Amino acid sequence: MQTKTDTDFIHRERILLMIPNLGSGGAQVVFRQQIAALSPRYEVIACVFNWDGAFEEDHHLGVVSLDVPGGQFFLSKLWYFILRVARLRLLKKEYQIKLTISHLEGADYVNLLSATTGKTICWVHGTKRFDQNISGFLGYLRKWFLIPFLYRRATQIVAVSTDIKTELIDTYGLPRNILTTINNGFDLTSISQLQRKPVQSDIFCSPTLVTHCRLAAQKNIPGLLLVMSRLIKKQKLKLLIIGDGELRNNLISLSRQLGLNTFSAWEDKMRTNDFDVYFIGYVSNPFPFVAKSSAYVMTSDWEGFPLALCEAMACGVPVISTDCQTGPREILTSLTFDQQIQKAHWGEYGVLMPLLSGASEEVLDEWCSAILGLLNDDDLRIKYAKAGALRVKSFDLGINQKALLGLVWRLLS
Repeated sequence: MQTKTDTDFIHRERILLMIPNLGSGGAQVVFRQQIAALSPRYEVIACVFNWDGAFEEDHHLGVVSLDVPGGQFFLSKLWYFILRVARLRLLKKEYQIKLTISHLEGADYVNLLSATTGKTICWVHGTKRFDQNISGFLGYLRKWFLIPFLYRRATQIVAVSTDIKTELIDTYGLPRNILTTINNGFDLTSISQLQRKPVQSDIFCSPTLVTHCRLAAQKNIPGLLLVMSRLIKKQKLKLLIIGDGELRNNLISLSRQLGLNTFSAWEDKMRTNDFDVYFIGYVSNPFPFVAKSSAYVMTSDWEGFPLALCEAMACGVPVISTDCQTGPREILTSLTFDQQIQKAHWGEYGVLMPLLSGASEEVLDEWCSAILGLLNDDDLRIKYAKAGALRVKSFDLGINQKALLGLVWRLLS
């Protein structure tokens, strides 16, 4: 009986990878990982709607742009959507694409509507049911028409968490046989090396909380700042916020309104370490900052399978997270989804907390107690640091890429 070697899995089929745009988001990270994983075995063509948000190095990935901007009004959005579908269909025909993998909802619709004879995979990165950005008439159209009816045209749908897969089946009635789960993967070796880079900062002279995210409504940084304004009345500590986004100026203003001495990388120079909150902006290598912090905090209202949370665990930092939809519960605990929490849940791999949006005084007090309990108990922090680092090994990038390659090989065989 003959066995297959690596060379047997090198094909000439052309695969198209597609995402609306590039930048620092989690879906974009996965997109770049998939280019690297598939290129040795297939002829990969990567595609974006336009270059909005892309880094300089992204232009050297061999990515093709459809050169279609985003519209501001309904009619312009509709026209640009039609144009994207038309241009992608031409691209698929020109390169005789056998399989197209799309990331994020806008790209999924364009992928499915431009389908030719090739197969399609939609890679779903977040909850649809609880995504507060899906609102109004267009949100209603997306939730109750486009998702239930258009997504079923996909050859395969990949959800990044089990909860998302369950949601797509139970809420939107998508066929179970076209759905699978492949968790996000993490290059643990690379993270281990990058976190050792020196950090020239006096921020860490006191216990430091850290979060690393896009400054957007989904991440609920206002809730974190509200908790921080209570914490500093009880104990001297610092909050480090890594990232940038559309709410940057509003959040810096709110932090100061709450009486927090706030550093802004866009306004200030680091002349002193006597700040409560540090907004340091986008950092190409956040891992040394995360690794030197006392605990990682995530206050999102909804997620998919949060990369930054797992990256903090890989850095050996204990984590505290909202029990949001979806991801954190699956990562940190063995709780089933029907078990709701009202107070801190000290899970196997991290601390799970109630949502902070519209939080009561009791919930805010619970957050403060949990954070201080973790910061002031060295044994507990060490326990969660070790448990989290062990847990994240289950999401090693090699496991993720093996699942990706297996799925692609099966669909193309």
